[in-house]
Amino acid sequence: MRRAAIVGMSQVSAAGAGLDALRGALAGARAEPEWVACGADPADRVPVLRAHARGLEKLTDPRGLRRLDPFAQRVLHASLLALRGCPGEPVPPSRVGVLVATGRGPLVTTFTFLDETMDQRDGVAFPITFANSVNGAAAAAVSATLGLQGPMLTVTAAFSPFSEALDLALDWLDHGDADRVLLATGDEFHPVLGYALRRRGGCSPDGRIRALDLAQCSRVPGETFAAFVLDRADRAATRLATLSGPVRFRGALPAPDAEDSPLLLAAAGDSAEGAAYRTALGGRPAGAHGALWGWSPTADALQVVAAAVSLTDGWLPPTPDAQACSAGIEPLPARQLAWASGVRCAAAAPDGAGVVVELGR
Repeated sequence: MRRAAIVGMSQVSAAGAGLDALRGALAGARAEPEWVACGADPADRVPVLRAHARGLEKLTDPRGLRRLDPFAQRVLHASLLALRGCPGEPVPPSRVGVLVATGRGPLVTTFTFLDETMDQRDGVAFPITFANSVNGAAAAAVSATLGLQGPMLTVTAAFSPFSEALDLALDWLDHGDADRVLLATGDEFHPVLGYALRRRGGCSPDGRIRALDLAQCSRVPGETFAAFVLDRADRAATRLATLSGPVRFRGALPAPDAEDSPLLLAAAGDSAEGAAYRTALGGRPAGAHGALWGWSPTADALQVVAAAVSLTDGWLPPTPDAQACSAGIEPLPARQLAWASGVRCAAAAPDGAGVVVELGR
């Protein structure tokens, strides 16, 4: 199994911006969803866990933010927070690669551009809107703002784009294409997505995700942004955690390296994934914290950040609304965590495909 050292990480989500905000959410400071209209009927509303990102202008020149859309700004915000205070010797900008993983890209800007084009024709569409609607715009913004000159790529996938980008990051590190990789992930909400979700399985009627109730739909779309600074595992003297994987599977989860490794799921109330998670578990107890940030293609990256924070702090927080779990599902209790045990994070798709990463010392 391939490994990388996490030397920096952060997140921007409904929990707030940064690791301290995430710790507060894991300790019980749960954000309330915003109810967003997504149709002509006033009853067509969906709950959304918005990413709250304040303070970006304190981390970089605010003049450079004027041409960035909210999606690129939040990817940049998570990246700057992850890079702040990275240990060890500085890495030359030409040896730092940038990867951005996303399931849907800049939805708000894309639909804004489409609306402008259809309403006013392409001759008067705003050029900056078009430039920011391109999926690679956020990665370009991060590279340009930070002055990074290594390889740069955007990875888009319907299921776990984080794990796809992680594979590529490990390739870059293993093959010497980069000495450090900044891997950022992100997805945002648009009412068109809410319209589609209401007609394909629905959303949580009360705005609360019950992640371990695998039979009922309690999905709440969320805006999820995370960033990891990865070094080669054999070179990093100081690290937050060591990340191993990703390992892909179909059906049951592969056996862990350590039998007492707690298992955390990227489940966030999507009943279409319920059968796949139940099969993957095979009766094992599991936890899930997706209720804190919501359902999105990149939510598994937030679960990895939360797992690494828990491992660093030596404490695994309980699953929100753990009492509302499906029959036969055993929620993990809050417990002390030892470095030796590590933590596993798994995501599963409705077709039974899955991916798991392990975190340890």
